Amino acid sequence: MTPSLTAHPITPFNRDRSAWVSLEELCTAIEVEFGFRPCEKTVIRSAYGISYVMITGVGSGAQGFGSDGFSAPAYVQIRPSSGLDILQNPYTNAYSAGGVTANANPLNPVLLGQNVTAIIRADNHIPYVQQWNVAVQRDLPLRLNLQLAYVGTKGTHLAIQQRPMNQTDDIPQSTLTSAVNTYIATGANPLTTLVPNPFSGVITNNTNLKNATIQQQFLSLPYPAYGTVTQFHGRIGSSTYHAMQMTVKRAFHQGFQIMGTYTWSKSIDFGGAYTAQVQTGSSQGSTFWNPNNMGLDRAVSAFDKTQVAVLSYVWDLPFGKGKKLVANTPVAKQLLGGWKIGGISSFTAGFPLGVTGSGFGRPNVIADPILPAEDQIIGDGKKSVTVPTGQTVVPPAGYKLIFNPYAFAAPVLTVPRVGTPGATVNVANPYYYGNAPRLWGNLRGPGIENFDITVSRTFRITEKMRLEARADAFNALNRVQPGVPGLGFGGPNLTTAGSIGLNTSSTFGMINTATMQGALGSNTNIPRYMQVSMRLHW
Repeated sequence: MTPSLTAHPITPFNRDRSAWVSLEELCTAIEVEFGFRPCEKTVIRSAYGISYVMITGVGSGAQGFGSDGFSAPAYVQIRPSSGLDILQNPYTNAYSAGGVTANANPLNPVLLGQNVTAIIRADNHIPYVQQWNVAVQRDLPLRLNLQLAYVGTKGTHLAIQQRPMNQTDDIPQSTLTSAVNTYIATGANPLTTLVPNPFSGVITNNTNLKNATIQQQFLSLPYPAYGTVTQFHGRIGSSTYHAMQMTVKRAFHQGFQIMGTYTWSKSIDFGGAYTAQVQTGSSQGSTFWNPNNMGLDRAVSAFDKTQVAVLSYVWDLPFGKGKKLVANTPVAKQLLGGWKIGGISSFTAGFPLGVTGSGFGRPNVIADPILPAEDQIIGDGKKSVTVPTGQTVVPPAGYKLIFNPYAFAAPVLTVPRVGTPGATVNVANPYYYGNAPRLWGNLRGPGIENFDITVSRTFRITEKMRLEARADAFNALNRVQPGVPGLGFGGPNLTTAGSIGLNTSSTFGMINTATMQGALGSNTNIPRYMQVSMRLHW
């Protein structure tokens, strides 16, 4: 048969405001659809589209500008540190701190020492998303319909909602390297050494910057005259999504309907918790921990679920008037007639996990953290397991071991002990970028299994009046859904020979099973929840 092809050009918003413009004024968003029926029971469909993403904000102050098409509000700039590091023009209310806005006078230090949010439009790319799919649908015997599809999505220039720009890890790498070398040589960290404060008497509202002497690290920051500096809505985020989707359904016939769906997918993004256009999952990892190479933040998305299966059904029980069974038995048809059973059963792979802590937010990976199933034991405080790296782990009572806690380590420095000639001491390296990924594709939390069931009955009162009674059971099997294990690496071991640099927490990599049900942060579902409702139709 002749294939069909349709295209839908979409007029986008103006860059400046939300007024409509012609296609010639701005690149065109477009949708293209293709359909082909090679035979009576088979249909092939495909589509491709580009959509542009409006920039939105919530709250008040700099982040409360609402929805304004493709334009961010007026912007300001911050120049590198020099003198008091006064803000440059233009000054607008887009740069604020605690309701205080910058004045037009560049000599006015109203924001010095405060935590500020900056909308810096060094580039004004428009965020956009490309979507495409190919699907094959076929009718099968027994009134079944099967659809198999490939779906892809790519996000480009996505807005990073908030990105810190004035943290210790933003200090130039050469300065950090020099500080570590001096620390090893002398035992004194030059970045924590007190030095005269050039802001003394000028900045009075910041604990770190108001005293006569302050730590050198505060003066080494990119913007030393301020507290935290957060860039708002930088257009550097990206994402990709690929999925195989399968749907099998049987239309309602003879009182029965069923549909099953299965998705095998992978989502990768750059931006993580700070990407405004994506949702979050159970773990975020440490984001933007290396400003020298932010591309290293690219990882599986926090909400990535590699496999999802959902089964839904409705069964109008075949008893009573007009049905196959007990239609002519007065008592039985009154008791058994009019009942329906339905439900939704879902099975989902766990969310990816990200280990945080130590240095600039992530430790080093020194071994594979994945444990075989037989090593993922629930502890009683006595039972032990030997992990692949050779250490013996004794999980506390009620804690389940999920991954190898000794697969991670932090670098340790051996420095001279100040005041004791010839003596040394081990200290954690405070200025290193660990090689652990933001999130692990193969290290995931527990999967999700949930069963919701509905039982209902319709009572005929008169010819035009009927009463519907319904009982719903959510998490009908009362299954406990564990949350994520302990993901904070914490401080490294500094004293135990053979374990230098390894984690010291007794519950790192473990889930507390004793407090899962109803314990915030330990479980991700609720106990069985039931409700009864009635509806009168007339």
